Amino acid sequence: MRFTTTIPKGEFGYCTSPDHDDRHVAINSRLGTDKMVAVICHELAHACLWPIGEEAVEELGEVVAQVLLNPQIMERLGIERVKRGS
Repeated sequence: MRFTTTIPKGEFGYCTSPDHDDRHVAINSRLGTDKMVAVICHELAHACLWPIGEEAVEELGEVVAQVLLNPQIMERLGIERVKRGS
């Protein structure tokens, strides 16, 4: 996982293909907590389940992000919401 400000325009993060020599997930470090958690979940779904379609990745990412962003879970994990660009 890499946090960076050099994400391609219009993207929040990306995952390189499994056969890439430098396989990784990159996340825009300027995102606020909610968006960053959602993007991390989405890109990790790609990383783990590369062959499945975007629709399934979107759904899985959204469900996992909703669970992680639940106030009770965030409190237990000691995560505070930070508002930033997106």
